[in-house]
Amino acid sequence: KTMVETVLVGLIIWVIALLFMRRVKSKKTKPLAMATPVEIARAERQVFIYSGDRKTAAHLLHATRLRYPHRSLRWCVEKTLLTLSASRCL
Repeated sequence: KTMVETVLVGLIIWVIALLFMRRVKSKKTKPLAMATPVEIARAERQVFIYSGDRKTAAHLLHATRLRYPHRSLRWCVEKTLLTLSASRCL
């Protein structure tokens, strides 16, 4: 191989690594296990206000958090509320 080919291959690998590192660093949300019980209770209360049933609210929020573990608790609440409103055809 020539020197130019070696430099190009190295540059491509460096760019890919840089993009991967940037993507990993951009996730500044708490993982599923990092939310405190108080935060979870508040989130369930927000969904309960819309759904009208505590058990259903807890189940829907938990299912959303399991499906999207990399997302924040706040995002999961909003997604759950959007799913509820879509299922009600509002």
